[in-house]
Amino acid sequence: MNSHNYTIAKLNHKRRIYSLNDKELDADYRDLAKLLKRTFTHSSNRNRSLNQVVRALTPRLYNMNNQGHYYVTDLEKTVIRGDIQNFFPSVNKHLLYKKIMHSNRLTLNKDQRKLLSDMLFDPNFAGIPQGLAISSVFAEIYLEEFDKLMKLTFSECIYIRYVDDFLLICPTALKYKYNFSDVISKLLSKYQLTLSESKFSVIPFEQSKQFTFLGYHFRHEDKSMIIEIDDSKIAKLQKRINSYFYDYLKFNSSFEKLYLRLKNIFFGVTTLGPTTLIKQHQGIPYSYPHITSFQNIQFLINNIEYQLKKCINLNSIELKKIRKLYFPYTHFDPKKSEAVQILLKQRYNYLNLSINQIVYLLRALDSSFVYKKQSKSSLIHLLFFLLYQSK
Repeated sequence: MNSHNYTIAKLNHKRRIYSLNDKELDADYRDLAKLLKRTFTHSSNRNRSLNQVVRALTPRLYNMNNQGHYYVTDLEKTVIRGDIQNFFPSVNKHLLYKKIMHSNRLTLNKDQRKLLSDMLFDPNFAGIPQGLAISSVFAEIYLEEFDKLMKLTFSECIYIRYVDDFLLICPTALKYKYNFSDVISKLLSKYQLTLSESKFSVIPFEQSKQFTFLGYHFRHEDKSMIIEIDDSKIAKLQKRINSYFYDYLKFNSSFEKLYLRLKNIFFGVTTLGPTTLIKQHQGIPYSYPHITSFQNIQFLINNIEYQLKKCINLNSIELKKIRKLYFPYTHFDPKKSEAVQILLKQRYNYLNLSINQIVYLLRALDSSFVYKKQSKSSLIHLLFFLLYQSK
């Protein structure tokens, strides 16, 4: 693959996250990803993985107690939490290519074979590039046999994996039957992968009462399992919010920019991907639909209230408009409704806005904007560029 076809979109915890510059090439790889997905496996699904965790620990997935939390009746569980170290760059691309090409379930034409070899044998990549549409499909194909071995080896346990994060939820009595880290390390070594020692833990749920997985924090009190956003994710959101207020105060950005940025955190927002016409979802209601408590979200709200005191130029109407964004989180009563009902109501779809409405927002963000009959998708892309462009 030509190195001009892609860029490093961002560095995330020292991981290189890639994006394709060529829209046609990106579409070709998306089509190839769909074909591979249909042929080999179902891709990891974060929400499905979280449902599995809840089902493994509670007897009533869709029924809450009178505190608005899931019931917990069996605490004799041990949670084995693991992560594959440096997964994407560690994938053996030759093994992956061989598995795909030798499969009797799949026939690729000449163009598709070229796409596959261009990606997997690009010397600029170690392993497989993270962030592309096809990357997660490659990951699933590569770990397909590992998943089977995990389920066979730990047949008494419930095995859940999402990309490179995984859980085993086992009866506590099995805690002494296996040296889990040694066994899992040996299974991973078959695929030239390594277990992350720093992220591996064996957690007796009855004693520790808590664990984290995929950005969620699970804890139990009495017979309730409470699911919140992990504190590390709350800290990232708070840092982002602080940057929004810094921009507003330091660079005298518009109120509309501050308001929309905050709205895109507290609302489940539907928009378009930055370089594609594919729908994209963001915001707390879409990113964390399984939470049953808004307790640590209150830290974000308290921080906003503190920041608002420094914004002396905001009038009472603007203050009220911002506070209305998070009002449902602060006035949540679990005895009257469930958290999911609040999250379902906190939705906003930019795709449903009219051209005139989008143009109005663009002019609020940039007074020099001139509408030249651009398509709605182009206007939405420009809107989000103006919202999040760096100073």
